Amino acid sequence: SITIDADLTNYKVQAKPVSMSLDEIVITSKAVNPAHRVIRNAIANRRYNRFDKIEAYEYEAYNKLVLTMDNVTDKFLSSKLLRSIGKEVQEIMGDSAHSDSSKYKIAGFVSESVSRFYYNRPDQKKEEILAVQTSGVKGSEYNLLSSMLLQLDMYDNNVVIVDRTFLSPIADGAFVDYDFFLLSIENYGQDTLYGIQVLPKRPYDPVFKGTIYIDNHRWAINRLDLVLNENPNVNFVEDIRIRQEYGEVDSFWVPTLLDVEVDFQNSVMKRKGGKGVSIIGRSSSHLYNYKINQPKGPKFFQQEVMEVMADAES
Repeated sequence: SITIDADLTNYKVQAKPVSMSLDEIVITSKAVNPAHRVIRNAIANRRYNRFDKIEAYEYEAYNKLVLTMDNVTDKFLSSKLLRSIGKEVQEIMGDSAHSDSSKYKIAGFVSESVSRFYYNRPDQKKEEILAVQTSGVKGSEYNLLSSMLLQLDMYDNNVVIVDRTFLSPIADGAFVDYDFFLLSIENYGQDTLYGIQVLPKRPYDPVFKGTIYIDNHRWAINRLDLVLNENPNVNFVEDIRIRQEYGEVDSFWVPTLLDVEVDFQNSVMKRKGGKGVSIIGRSSSHLYNYKINQPKGPKFFQQEVMEVMADAES
């Protein structure tokens, strides 16, 4: 009922309560995973941040390869992988002081070098070896291993390791095989660095796990620390750890550290419950003194692709 005074200054309203029955109400969140936005931007800008996009560059590099081997048998030394250096190991270790002539422990192999590398698009390359020093067992396989593993490029959709192909965390379609989580946000100046945890969606898929840091200035890789997914099924390889760092030079993102650590195992012996050959190899390169887009002339690349300077070996 409604009551109105004659002077229209007071109003009285009375409402009758009514009960109503409502359907079930479900409250959901439409929040977006913040890591997904970062990875999407990194994927979208991948072609602009590739190292090989630069027309010409040169840099100096300090390279180091360290290798240790344990529980090495004569049979393993006779394999195709180490055949050229196996005889040398047997001669070094097969003396009276060695208690078990069927197994060897090689304390280490170290190779250090300083080089200058030149590149002109599309495929002109040259490397000058300025200094080199090697200790331990010498073999070309070690240098091959070093150069092969340091060429791992996460800007490629697929990263080939030995004989298997692994999907990069910033590949097209990475969301099908990866989960991403935001770990950290670092602000410096006007830029932001996002730390992203990378996890496989399924065990045993040929993918990586670890952390990757993306800079929002150009949505480029700042650094990464990745290992292979469980049971990578790579010949002679138990696990691989990849560490890379990048810096900005003349508005281009270039690698400043390429570091790979490999754990080799005798998988056949391991399945039988025995202790197979254990080899830990680490190959790293620190890249510095970049010069961007200062190309050399054609005659410069007509010389030897790899040139060892006269006083390089010590």
